[in-house]
Amino acid sequence: MTLIRFDEANAFLAGLVPGNTPSVILLTGESFLVRRIQRQLVDQLVPEADRAFSYAVYSGDTDIRVAIEQVNTYGFSTGPKVVAVTELPFTSDKKQTARRLDRIRKNVEASKPAAAATGLVALLSALGLDPADYTEAPSKLWAAIEGTSGEAPAWLGDLLFHIRDHQLKAAAPEGLPDLLANAAAAGFPDGNVLVVTTDTLDKRRKAFKTLESACTVIDCSVPKGERKADREIQEKVMRMCAAELLDAQGKRLAPAGLSALMDLTGFDLDTFTGNLEKLIDYAGPRQEITAADVRQLLVRTRQDPIFELTSALADRNAGAAVFYARSLARAGMHPLQIQAALVNQVRRLLAMSLFIKNHWGEHAGTAMPYNAFTARVMPLITAFDARLDEWAREDEQALACQSLASEKKKAPQKKTASDRRIGGSGKSAYPIYQLFQKAGKFTPDELVRALNRLLETDQVIKSSAIDPLGLIEHAILTICSCESLPGGCLR
Repeated sequence: MTLIRFDEANAFLAGLVPGNTPSVILLTGESFLVRRIQRQLVDQLVPEADRAFSYAVYSGDTDIRVAIEQVNTYGFSTGPKVVAVTELPFTSDKKQTARRLDRIRKNVEASKPAAAATGLVALLSALGLDPADYTEAPSKLWAAIEGTSGEAPAWLGDLLFHIRDHQLKAAAPEGLPDLLANAAAAGFPDGNVLVVTTDTLDKRRKAFKTLESACTVIDCSVPKGERKADREIQEKVMRMCAAELLDAQGKRLAPAGLSALMDLTGFDLDTFTGNLEKLIDYAGPRQEITAADVRQLLVRTRQDPIFELTSALADRNAGAAVFYARSLARAGMHPLQIQAALVNQVRRLLAMSLFIKNHWGEHAGTAMPYNAFTARVMPLITAFDARLDEWAREDEQALACQSLASEKKKAPQKKTASDRRIGGSGKSAYPIYQLFQKAGKFTPDELVRALNRLLETDQVIKSSAIDPLGLIEHAILTICSCESLPGGCLR
C-alpha cells in the first residue's frame, strides 16, 4: 500500500484519525526510531483513559495468529483497538537467536514458564527445528541451537515438556508475511489496527515486497556504514532527535556542544538521547547547554572504526593514531588485530608509493582533484594491477609445478586479487584516490623501514610479556615522526 520514510512519519501520523487508518502498520529499522513512532501512533489513536481496554502489546515470541485474533475482536470502548506485536523476527541469524535466548532465560528466571515456552517454540520454528524431536534429548537440541556440543541448561528440558504437554505451535517465519498481508486485505472491525515492529526485515527479500504491497510500512532504517553519505544521514537523524528533545524542554544546545556530543557517542541513539537528557538536567535553569557542559559531564562511549586509526597513520598524525589505537583496545579489539591493520595499511601505502615512483613520476605530484585522478591516474593503476595479476598467476603456476614435484603434493596457497592490487576489489575509486594522496607523504624507503618496524613489533608482542599496546604506540610514534629526509629516520 504505502512506504513511508521515518522523516515523513510525523506528517503521516498527523493525518491519522480513528476509524480511518490502515489495518496493518509495520515499523521496521532502527529500534530507537521504531519505538518513538510506535508511541506517537498509540498517542494519536488511543486516548490514555481507554488504553486499559483498547491497547494490547505482545512480544515477538507470541504466535502472530494470537495477535490477529485479538485485533479481530471488538473492544469495550467506542474507539478503535490497537494491538502491537514488538520485535517480530522475520529471519533468524546468530544475533537474533542470541537475543531470543536471552529473553527466554529472563522469563525462566522470572518464573514465567508459559512465556518462556512460547518463546522457545517461536525460536525453534524460526530455526526449522521441531521440539517434539528433542523432548528426550535437550542436549542435542542445545547443540543444534548453539552450534557447539555441551550440556544443556536444566530449564531447556522443562520447557520441552511444557511445550509437549500444552501442544504449543508457532507460525513458520516464512508464513508471517502472507499472514499479515491477508489480515491487511481482510481488514479488522471498528477500524482496529495491528502494529508490528521488527528490525530484521531485509528490503531485498520477497517478504518485504509482500508486506509493502499489502500493508503500510514505515521505514526507520538508517545506514550504519562509515561512508560520507552514511555519516551525513546519521548526523541528520541525531540532529532531528536532539531538536525534538530540546524543544520539548525549552533548551538550546550550542553547535559546538552538539558536535562534541555526537563525537562522544557516535551513532547510538539510545546513548545519544540518554546523554542529552543528562545534559538537560545538568543545565538546570539555564536555557543553553554548552560544549563545556558536554566535556564536564560525559565520557566517550563511541566505538571508533578501524579506518580512523589507519587513516591517522597514513596522515602521519601520531597523536590521533595513538588515540584511536587506545580507543580500539578499550573497545575490546586484540592488540594483534590492531597491529595487523597497521601492517596492511603500510603495505598498501608502499605499493602505491612504488607505483607513484615507477609509473606516475615523483615530480608529477599527488595533489589533484578527484575528477582529474579518475581520468589521468586511475587507468594507469588499472593497468598496473593487471600486470600484478599476471605476475601472480605466473607465481602460482610455478608453485603448483614445485608442489607436484614434491612428495607432499600440497596445493599452493592462493591470494585473492584484492590482496595484491592497489585498487583492491571495491567499486569506488575514492578510497584509492585518498591512498594516492596519502602515499605522497612517505618515501618508498621510509615505508620499507616502517613495515620492518611493525614486523619486529609483531615478533616482540608474540614472544615477550611487554605491554603490546605500548609497543604498538611506540611503533606508531616512530613511523609518524619521521620526516622525508635522506636515509629516513626509522632505525
